[in-house]
Order: sequence, then C-alpha cells, then structure tokens
Amino acid sequence: GCLKVLWSPPLHRPAYLSKRIHKCAMADAPEMEGPNRLPGGGPSGKGPLVRAVRAKQPDLKKVANYWLNRFDSEKYSAQAELIELVMAVADVPSQTTVAKEDMKDQAPSSVVNELTSALALEASEKGGDFTQHWLVSRDKGATRTRENYPAIWRELASAPSPETLLKDVLPRLRAWTLALAECRFRSIRHCATAAGLGLVDGLQQQCNEIQGFCDTAERRLAETEVDSTRAQISKELKRQRQLLKNLLDARDSFAATLLSRRCKDVDADIRYSCIEALNRWAQLRGEASWKQYLHFAINDDEAKVRAAALLALQPLFRSDDGPLSAEVKSLAEDLRPRILERCHDIDASVSAAALRCACDLAKAEVLKEEDYDRITDLVWDPEAPRRDAACLFVSRFILQEDIFDRTNGTADGSAAKRHLQMLLDFLVEFVKPHFELTERLVASLWRKASCLEDWDAMTSLLLGDELAADQHLAVAFLAEATVRVAFDDWLTKNTMEAEALLQRAARALCPRLPALLSTFQSEKAAMLRTASLCNYLLRFCAQIPPG
Repeated sequence: GCLKVLWSPPLHRPAYLSKRIHKCAMADAPEMEGPNRLPGGGPSGKGPLVRAVRAKQPDLKKVANYWLNRFDSEKYSAQAELIELVMAVADVPSQTTVAKEDMKDQAPSSVVNELTSALALEASEKGGDFTQHWLVSRDKGATRTRENYPAIWRELASAPSPETLLKDVLPRLRAWTLALAECRFRSIRHCATAAGLGLVDGLQQQCNEIQGFCDTAERRLAETEVDSTRAQISKELKRQRQLLKNLLDARDSFAATLLSRRCKDVDADIRYSCIEALNRWAQLRGEASWKQYLHFAINDDEAKVRAAALLALQPLFRSDDGPLSAEVKSLAEDLRPRILERCHDIDASVSAAALRCACDLAKAEVLKEEDYDRITDLVWDPEAPRRDAACLFVSRFILQEDIFDRTNGTADGSAAKRHLQMLLDFLVEFVKPHFELTERLVASLWRKASCLEDWDAMTSLLLGDELAADQHLAVAFLAEATVRVAFDDWLTKNTMEAEALLQRAARALCPRLPALLSTFQSEKAAMLRTASLCNYLLRFCAQIPPG
C-alpha cells in the first residue's frame, strides 16, 4: 500500500531504537474487516475503555471509576491503557503498542518518539494510511466513537476529587496527551488533541461545580447569624475558592499549551476540533481569554475552520446583562475589519457566520456607518445562506422596526401595512431600478415576516393611491414574488403555510382582478408582474380541491 503520512522516505532500523515497544499478540483477536475494523463497527480492542468507545450507551462514570481505581493500584498499566485507547481510535494500521514496562523511568515524549519510529519503520516496509481514523471516518460505529471518545476523557477529569486530580492524575494525563499531540502521524495527533480538549472540558466542569458551591456558600453566609456556623462556612468557602483558583490555573495552562500548537496544525480537522472547543468554552464562560487563537483562525485556509472561529466569537460579543466589558469591546473593534471581510467570503456558510457576528457588533455599537451599506448589498446575493443572514441584519439594524416577527404570531393589520411600506421604501432606495431582485428578498423573508401573509394590507397597497410611483411599482414586484415563492413551496412541499397564504391572496384579489390589471396597465414592467401574479392565483384556484 501507499504510505500516506507526512514522513521521510523508507527508514532503516535505527541502532538506538528501543526494543521495549511491543507488538501485541493477535492470536485471540476478533476477526476484522480490514485494519482495526470490527463487524459491529468502531475501533477494535478488548480493553474496557475501547469497549466503552464502541458502546451505544456507555456508563461513563463507571468507566472513569474503573480507570481511576486502576490508576491507584497500577499507574503504568492504567496509562498504557489510555495510550491503547488513543491508538485504537487513531486506527493505526499496526499492532505496535506501548506496554507498562515502556513507561518506567522514561518521559512521555521519549516513549512517543520511540513509538513513532517503530510505526514509521513498519509503515515504510508494509505501507499504511495514517490519515483516516475514527474521528473523521464515515464507517459504521464512527458517530458513536466521535461522541464517546471525548466524553470518556472529559469524565476522567471530572470524576476524581479536585485534590486527587491536581495532585497526580492531571499531571500525568496532561504529559501524555501533549506528548502524543506532537506525534508526526496526524491520526494519533488528532486523537490526542481531542483527548486533551476533553480533559479541559472536564476541568471546566469541575470549575463550574465548585463555583456553584461557592455561590451557595456565600448566600448562606449572608443569611446565617450564628458565629460558629459562619466560621465553619467561611473556612470551607476559603478552601473551595483556593481549589477553584488552582483548577482554573491548571485549565488555562493546559488549554493554552495545547491550543498554541494545534490551532496552527497542518491538518484542517485538528484545527477545526480546536476551534470547536473554543466555541464551547466561550459559551460556558463568555470570556475573551482565547482570542489570540481566533484571530488567525478567521482567515484559515479551510472554510469550516473560518466558520467555526466566527461562531466561537458570537457568544463573546453577546451580553444580555448590559454593555460589553472593555476587554470584549476592544476585541470586537480589533476584529471588525476581519469580520466584515469574511461577510464577503467565497464560502456562503462562512459569510453567514460573519454576518451573524456583524449583528452582534452592530448591537454593541462597534460598526461604522459605512459598514452598513456593504452588508446591505448582500441581501441580493444569489446564495441563500449569505442572503438570509444579511436579511436578518437589515431587519434588525436598517429598517425602522424588526419585521422578523413570525415566531411571535402574525402582526395586526396596521403593523403589517407599516412593515410592507418599510419594505417598499427599502426596495426603492437599495434596488431600484432592478426590482426583479425582489424575489431574493422575499425568499429570505418567507415564513419569517408575517406582513407578507396579510393580504388585506397587501391588496390595500396594490389598489390604493397612497403610494408614490416607485413604491407602486415595487409593490407589484413584492406581491408577485410572494405569491410565486408560496406557489412553488405549495407545489413542491405541499406546506400548510403556503396553502393558507395562497388562499388569503386568492380571496383578496380574485374578485378584483380587472381592477388590479387596470391599475398597472400604464407601466409595462408592473403589468407583466401583475399578470404573472394573476396567473399563479388562477393556477392555484384551478388545482385546489373545492370547499
């Protein structure tokens, strides 16, 4: 087979290569469908941790307690079992593994270097693919593996007491995951990175629990008047605060060390895993402490990494309790040019994520006046994700009122007419004379803006004389585009919302078709749109069952 690794040409066995890296016996191993493949799906291996990764609903607490008990009695064996787990999920096409004897009196980095050399030698002789593994695979069992694998590591960090975790467990787990995350084989590197990120998640869980305890203790301290009880609470509160500080320091140090290298990894999947973790942490804490890793990720070569970085920024830029902190506002102002650049990204999903960030920047009053026009132009974009996000921005920050009110129920008649007039003003100002682009605006507003469903208000504007000439032309395009989008939705998906809109439009306009056509006969473009509107309504009436 072809060697698909970032590695040098075939290697000869180096004289210094340790004999302590073992090949496990496969005589009693289950039959596989290729390298590390089991008929039931998931990575191969008999260890409890590997079996838990394959399981549909593993008892993670039980798995973590098993490993922690093993760690108490046989530290080296327990650590070797974790390496076996990483190798199994990395789908290494080799039976080379690390035994407990390999770990004694050796630093993790030395063991990993020996392991890498042994794997490289075997790969150069037999060939092997180190790019495909269970975290990126689409094979049977891969989805369970992607869910269970980081969850096991998270549980390993959240299950022990904080004192036990900080004293012995975390230092060893940190050392091994960081060493494996430096491995030259990308599959091992990715799985070790995912393990490290899972450990940071577990540390965060411990921090949240202790913070909750401290908050409760502070309330009890304020409510208690008995001196002995207050002294007892104060003593425990002081101890827990120190534990929280130690955990936070360990969390931040571990995360910073891991991210500083892996956020710049050559493998896009590894970078993406790191940015996804940043998104989780930002949602939990709302801090800007990881901002340095998001700066360059916004301009990553891979679209999914850019989009993930922009999504990770959104929780930081949102503040429901008041204005942004000075640190976050400074970050927002710093990133404003990059975010605006990404609004016009070649990838529509990245652009949509950037536009959602722009909404948060506008709310925080970080955008400049000239920025609004650049975003508004994207409402007419042919790609729906970009257009929809731009339309949301326009509704919230360009129009006088937010017309995205569909989730709150249908607006009353006066509000619907007012919203329609705002849309007409917007069309005249931003799209004239290219009113044919109205369809794209309507497609983004469909089933989101209730004003498009109020056909009493729409008919009043179509047949009335209260609009200026440009607005009257715009309303013909708006009404026709709304009916066309609804008709296509009804014809292809048979949705109840589309049928209800078409019924309302037919009841309002069908008795007035002569008056409608007469009203727009002097303007050719408007007449064509009105004729098309009538065509769709009559086709609907002909196809709908009577009654």
